[in-house]
Amino acid sequence: MTKFIFSAALLMSLFICSCDHETNCDYTDAVELNVRVAGELTVLDRRDVPVTNYPVSIYFQKHRCDGGYDLVAKYSGHTDDNGKWRQLHEVCFSHERDYLTLTYLVGEGATQRRQYKHFAYTEIQQTLDATDSPFVAAHQYRINR
Repeated sequence: MTKFIFSAALLMSLFICSCDHETNCDYTDAVELNVRVAGELTVLDRRDVPVTNYPVSIYFQKHRCDGGYDLVAKYSGHTDDNGKWRQLHEVCFSHERDYLTLTYLVGEGATQRRQYKHFAYTEIQQTLDATDSPFVAAHQYRINR
């Protein structure tokens, strides 16, 4: 039984860490790219003072070259004493036409605000070629306080 559980865990880790290849995409020139992406939010008030303990969320969504997409991860939390909140997640790109969309949500209920940012494979790859650090996808909000 232990051997079965170990084998299943090993197989799952291979499945999770490898890129899924999309259909209807030409992979002859594609380079698989595993990226650590740091989604970062900063919340400031009207006077540029950091807002602490403010509710935030970040969604990581990968768009594939075949037109499909996957919600890779969804994280929620609260800003720190510097008005920042950061979440790290690994994303796998298997084609140069793949891209990442981060959805930033700030606030709750009727006052919640949403912003989308798109990051292309080539933009991420060029950043990674220059540094070993995660790709930082940052956004700043100003709230009426």
